[in-house]
Amino acid sequence: MSSKNSPSQLVSGLGMGMAFLQALINEVRALGGFDEMIHYLSTERGLPTVKALAEVIVKSEWRIPGSLLQRLANEYYREYGEDQYVGPIVISDGYFRWGVILDNLMVPSLAFGPVPIQPAPIPEEIKKQIVGVPLRYPMLVNYEGREYAVCMIVGPEDETEIGKPYFTGDRDEEIGLAETKYFDFSR
Repeated sequence: MSSKNSPSQLVSGLGMGMAFLQALINEVRALGGFDEMIHYLSTERGLPTVKALAEVIVKSEWRIPGSLLQRLANEYYREYGEDQYVGPIVISDGYFRWGVILDNLMVPSLAFGPVPIQPAPIPEEIKKQIVGVPLRYPMLVNYEGREYAVCMIVGPEDETEIGKPYFTGDRDEEIGLAETKYFDFSR
């Protein structure tokens, strides 16, 4: 993961900021507004309008792309992971170890596993859907009438591989789940 202040990160951020500003200017003009209205937003008097714009953005339907989750998880474990997170294991981090990324994005998740490590054991409803089942991405399960994606797998075997069963149900395994309504796995 490159430094937050690296030139490439700064240029990328400036490019995104300029693209957003240009799109906003274009829409203001299309609605009969003037460029000076954008400058007004940068003043103290413009703060209520900026707040209203932020509320519209936050309330808009945006789903986190699966590719972004994978990239952020892989970058995180390359930067902060232990020595075991190198080579092919890093690939599975992007598939099954993005719980910490969801915490950073403030996406709620559930965790199950051995007590007292986790608040509750893996429910039978979930076990029936994962024990002996080959891993796939995304790994989806239903729990209490809602669809969830498996966002974290922790167990005695750190090797997770697509197409191979991981969960046995007879060892200390942990699982994290997040509702699929937050994600777009097609992107």
